[in-house]
Amino acid sequence: MSLLRRPREPGPAVQIVARTPAHEATVWAMFQAAEYPPGLNGAQRLAWLSRYPARAAWVAMRGSDLLGHVAVADVQGGAAKLAWERARPEWAGKMLVVGRLFIAPAARGQGLGRRLLTTAADDIHRFNCLPVMTVPAQDWPAAHALCAAAGFRPVPGGDTEQLVACVGPPPAGYLDW
Repeated sequence: MSLLRRPREPGPAVQIVARTPAHEATVWAMFQAAEYPPGLNGAQRLAWLSRYPARAAWVAMRGSDLLGHVAVADVQGGAAKLAWERARPEWAGKMLVVGRLFIAPAARGQGLGRRLLTTAADDIHRFNCLPVMTVPAQDWPAAHALCAAAGFRPVPGGDTEQLVACVGPPPAGYLDW
């Protein structure tokens, strides 16, 4: 099986920068244009994006073009946190959730998803916490390679019909995870 990569776009390099209030409308427009997540209308999509209690977020920018987004939140519960707490109770209270990861369709295949996931995981490690995330089951075939490239792996027993729970690499100094 061969994987085709899209050629890199000519022009300025892609920068990963902290999301600011100035990015909000463009982030929403990116999700809206791609109709992501599917099955939501515009108002529902805006509510879905707005209600995420992000403690930090980043965007991938090429010049003034927004190409991707990721956020980190301290979500209570959540499928990935609960699955990892069942598998490894010593991590209870030491996890932050990676979410709202999205790469604009025209920018996929260029490593931006890995860069955004790595940026989020590195920030989570500053708090000596473990990154966790859930991936919709229908997206898992495409997301698997991205997650693996960023050091994420499925949580044993964390799969449902709707979701695949993943855990990212641990902070430095943790050998057994």
